[in-house]
Amino acid sequence: MAADTLANASDSELLAIATQVLAGIQALLTNFGLTAGFVINFELMRDTYDTDLTGHVAQQAAAKAQTLTKNGSRDLMEGLIRDVKSSAKNNKTPQAEIATLGIPSGSDLAPSNATVPIGQVDTSKRMEHTISFRDAAAQDTKRKPRGVMGCEI
Repeated sequence: MAADTLANASDSELLAIATQVLAGIQALLTNFGLTAGFVINFELMRDTYDTDLTGHVAQQAAAKAQTLTKNGSRDLMEGLIRDVKSSAKNNKTPQAEIATLGIPSGSDLAPSNATVPIGQVDTSKRMEHTISFRDAAAQDTKRKPRGVMGCEI
């Protein structure tokens, strides 16, 4: 899908547009009232943009790869910290001493103000069931309970 304006064009679309414009103005220079100097400047700027865009794409790919590497290290680090906490609990280390390590408690208990989701099945269409979920404490809105991302059926 082509962009409807230059401002809405993606970077690669803008480069393609610039390349097409360059080809057009080189072929019919005088028809557009342009000078050879303008065309040379346009071509240099198009080449600069192409180089900058290629560098940007490469750096984005490198950043994504680095993020994946960092996330892998983070998962390992979290696992080791959990191992320390688990080992301390298994060794019957007092909770006060475990707290000095600075490991968040990470209680799996629901917070005191937690609510539950309720589901509603819409069977108004033949052979189709639409299930919607909402917060039981706020049935007049479509918001989900705090901490809920989705549901599994």
